[in-house]
Amino acid sequence: MKAVAFRKALPITDPESLTDIELPQPIATGRDLLVKVKAIAVNPVDYKVRQLLPPADGEHKVLGWDAVGEVVATGEEVTQFKPGEIVYYAGDLDPSGMDIERFLTDAIRYFELDVKQVRVQRVAVTEEQVDKFQLPSRPEDVETLTKLV
Repeated sequence: MKAVAFRKALPITDPESLTDIELPQPIATGRDLLVKVKAIAVNPVDYKVRQLLPPADGEHKVLGWDAVGEVVATGEEVTQFKPGEIVYYAGDLDPSGMDIERFLTDAIRYFELDVKQVRVQRVAVTEEQVDKFQLPSRPEDVETLTKLV
């Protein structure tokens, strides 16, 4: 499964500052939710972690601790969520970040999201992200983004 990670703190303009990696597909057990990530946010925590908490030599760290996604699987102890529900996560630095296709963590860290209450007003992405993730690139397509969530 695809993820975006860093190996050491480099200027964001450096091509190696963030790299695409492949990770094994996680499996939900116990109180875990496996969530297909639909949208992530970059916030000051991502910047600070990248600058101040580098991974061990030879390792990588995935950023992203604010995200929205769809539950695809639950552990056997999870009763409050079911596959297909849309959830959001405001992170905890213990698990890996959510700049990843599918994210696994304790269900207690998630909240149900009522997508009828969500209105996308502004989306900021680079041209590279538009191409890589096949996102709508015209302002008139913002309505389409709401359907992604």
